[in-house]
Amino acid sequence: MSLAAKLQLAAFDCFTGERVVAGKWPFIIGSDPACDLVVEEPVQGRHCEIALVNAKVWIRCLGSNTIFFNGNLVSASEVERDKDHSLILGHKLFVLRLTKDPASWCSRIRVGEWLIQHVPTGANVGPFPPERVASQIPKHEREFESIAYLSGTTTGFYTESVRDIFAALSLPGDSELGTPVAKPPEPEQEILTGEHGSLTCPTCWLKFDPGDVKHVAVHEKLKGDALLGEGEMKRFWATRFSDNGVALDPMGIPTMDIACPHCHRKLPPDFVELKHHIVSIVGAPTSGKSYFLSVFTQMFQKTMFRHFNTAFVDADPSSNAALTMMRDTLFGASTPEQARLAKTDLEGDMYEQLTRHGRKVYLPKPFIFNIQPRDNPSEARALIFYDNAGEHFQPGIDQTKQPGTQHLAASSGIIFLFDPAYNKEFRRRLNGHHDPQLKVVGHADIQDTILTEARVLVKKIIGLDGREKLNTPLAVVVGKLDVWGELIERDDLSYPILDGCLDTKAIDENSTLVRDLLIDICPQIVASAEAMSHQVKYFPVSSFGCSPEVLGRDANGVPILGPDPSKIEPILVEIPVLWLLSKIEPHLVPEGAAN
Repeated sequence: MSLAAKLQLAAFDCFTGERVVAGKWPFIIGSDPACDLVVEEPVQGRHCEIALVNAKVWIRCLGSNTIFFNGNLVSASEVERDKDHSLILGHKLFVLRLTKDPASWCSRIRVGEWLIQHVPTGANVGPFPPERVASQIPKHEREFESIAYLSGTTTGFYTESVRDIFAALSLPGDSELGTPVAKPPEPEQEILTGEHGSLTCPTCWLKFDPGDVKHVAVHEKLKGDALLGEGEMKRFWATRFSDNGVALDPMGIPTMDIACPHCHRKLPPDFVELKHHIVSIVGAPTSGKSYFLSVFTQMFQKTMFRHFNTAFVDADPSSNAALTMMRDTLFGASTPEQARLAKTDLEGDMYEQLTRHGRKVYLPKPFIFNIQPRDNPSEARALIFYDNAGEHFQPGIDQTKQPGTQHLAASSGIIFLFDPAYNKEFRRRLNGHHDPQLKVVGHADIQDTILTEARVLVKKIIGLDGREKLNTPLAVVVGKLDVWGELIERDDLSYPILDGCLDTKAIDENSTLVRDLLIDICPQIVASAEAMSHQVKYFPVSSFGCSPEVLGRDANGVPILGPDPSKIEPILVEIPVLWLLSKIEPHLVPEGAAN
């Protein structure tokens, strides 16, 4: 018997002091009277379970349910031994512990004695009875800045998550402290969980409605934000407006900037009015995502204007500054040394540290572009891209600490960038080719694993059964066409734009050529892609259209490569996003077929 199997799980009701000890696995929690721990509605009948999996104990939701566990909205999480864990279900608060001695642990908890800790400073106030906790939470700051916890425990609840639960508590009459009675929270007190809303933040991917948007203060006395620190202006909910409808900050100064109510990052102009689509780019480390993104956005601007009479422009130039700099570096250089882009690091310049579900994490900066048809401005849309570090897609990344790829679950389209230079069989078949990228060895080819990991991540977040496929269109982009084009009849490839339409026949024929080659060389890529989505196409692409130059070698003797800017001639690089857009917003990129 494993050590985990010998431990017992104790669930402690923070309001009543009742405790339930798990005597078997799985331990079912829900509103069904047959559950091991019964929690009244709105909790589902069989909401979640605590089970023994591979010698470890996990709490995992049943069906598409979610829970707040240790301050995070999750569908599954490990329950670590000898550690207090917090759980919010409906209007109930629980503390859980996996221990050999649940009776001793429960005896240390003091029901009715709540303390509040200010997260940035660690300062505590209290203890308070539960009916006084709500009055101790700052009334004008709905932030994840404080934690309420029971005396005798080592974990607690972010006050933003439990504000309304405590506000609904009352004691009968003027009697001495007794068991608190919960009243249903009023509708206007709804907690912003990030699970619902018509808008999705392009940075933290949590949801909210237009009325939840915060504004950014202007007056110099309002500098300092609870989440972003002293260097940023305060975020606030506007309650006063000028005669022409402009929000006024608490000092009466008009403010035009808005921010996400969850992470507080500024939102681009027209964010509330425009429909947004996330296009996620997935790929292994050094597979060329930064180059692809830089070249694609440069080429897409020309293609949309020339063929579809549509402008593709920065939604917020200041937020897109990093990508603009990459494009300028690549296309404004005069030598390969100047044109070389730095690798995207896990916590580098393409990331920023923000608060998500009460935890400081590194999130990729969004690059947001507006698509504006010249003849019909009302049909404008926005596209959002990210330059993720490839390591973020590798197996083993802790998604609670590094949730940087969770935009995949909110995306309208996905691009998987496959690098044939990684693949041993591609290199073997191209033996004798002069391209230096084929000579770089030492990289394990785990691209099929990365694609599978992305598929599992998305389905887990959105609660999709493992056997079901996504409706999200998936473009499998095989880069470096200039290198491997000799493996197919490259002359058979067609340029799939015809008379202001995307030529579906050419798209299909190009896709079939690439798919057949992948099935021959690395069929696992095709298998993973087509197990992920109902809509998959394969695209031959080259970001440079030429081989890079060898600039030197690093400390490990690996060649340092950079493109010669005078030779860059991208091949079909904009086509994958055009195809995705034709599926997402067909009025922007209409489909047609050559006779």
